[in-house]
Amino acid sequence: MKKNLIAIDVCAGAGGWAVAARGLPIEIVAAIDWNEDCLATYKRNFPSVETVLADVTTYDFSRFTGRVDLILGGLPCEPISSARRAIPLRQEEAEKFKLLVDRCLEIPRTIGATWWCYEDVRDLIAWLPPFTPHFLFDAAAEAMWRIEHYLAKAKEGMRDEEHERK
Repeated sequence: MKKNLIAIDVCAGAGGWAVAARGLPIEIVAAIDWNEDCLATYKRNFPSVETVLADVTTYDFSRFTGRVDLILGGLPCEPISSARRAIPLRQEEAEKFKLLVDRCLEIPRTIGATWWCYEDVRDLIAWLPPFTPHFLFDAAAEAMWRIEHYLAKAKEGMRDEEHERK
């Protein structure tokens, strides 16, 4: 019997990750975003997913501790997009975005999730200052490869013993 990866979707927007997860062994149990309109769209498209209107930087994720395998996230790309690079971020914008990135990197460790997958990681690495510990991203790249490998095998109907739950 296949078991789905249990996931939460942070910075969920209107549900881009949920669309991507359709047909894969992933069950998204909650979507968290600060935008009410986006969550209303998410709820219309994915009525079985709990939607939570909250700021990811201050939300208490403890209720998911030990219950979630995967964190999905579509961090806002406007501050780091190639189109935006020509316009320097104001100090306040940069600090707010760094707080969001730091929080999103902290969530999987805090709740004990095995994997996380955030959109636009290459641009995140390019945006972060040189003192950022790159080992976090090396580990993240490895984890993302493992997710892709697992999902590819699952989609083909193969079993991957390394990732099967006991």
